[in-house]
Amino acid sequence: ILKERIFIINHQPSSHIEEFNEIDFNLQKVVRDNFNLPKNYIFYPAMYLPHKNHRTLIDAFKILKKESKNKNLKLVCCGNDIGYLENIKSFSKGQNLEEEIIFLNFVKDEYLPYLYLDSSMVIVPSLIGPTNIPPWEAFKMKKPVIYSDLEGIKDVLGNSVHYVDPFDAQEIANSINKILSDSSFRDNLIKQGS
Repeated sequence: ILKERIFIINHQPSSHIEEFNEIDFNLQKVVRDNFNLPKNYIFYPAMYLPHKNHRTLIDAFKILKKESKNKNLKLVCCGNDIGYLENIKSFSKGQNLEEEIIFLNFVKDEYLPYLYLDSSMVIVPSLIGPTNIPPWEAFKMKKPVIYSDLEGIKDVLGNSVHYVDPFDAQEIANSINKILSDSSFRDNLIKQGS
């Protein structure tokens, strides 16, 4: 193929996040109120599909909730549903976590920056990558990221995320705790993401 016919398109955040420069406190309040957002939450923006690995994340969250220091921690997920969300909700109910996890549908573009902004961290335990956009959006919004350790992903994200085995709920729970409890580790991830 001729070099002139090859175009490289880099991953980038959505336009509402890319152009986000100033907090609109009224809109932030609307988002918090509309979605009944907790003060301390982990954010996972992904379509509700099996390969997005919500189940292992829910297992990890159950481990976290057993610890007294994580009683106020919640999980907020948002994304498009094409029929799998009820399965995930049923699974979380079976784990007695239905009050601890907020499942949002696809949200308006102008709301998305505030879901990132108010979160403690972003987690992407997907089984397929590295074509996921949320890490790039989290970097822009200055949030630490936990990401699946997939083949070739370090060539893309380098040391800007904390990698986990996406099948290991205990490792995911430990990684969340590390970011919540170790401010220098958290700050370093944010710096690397920037």
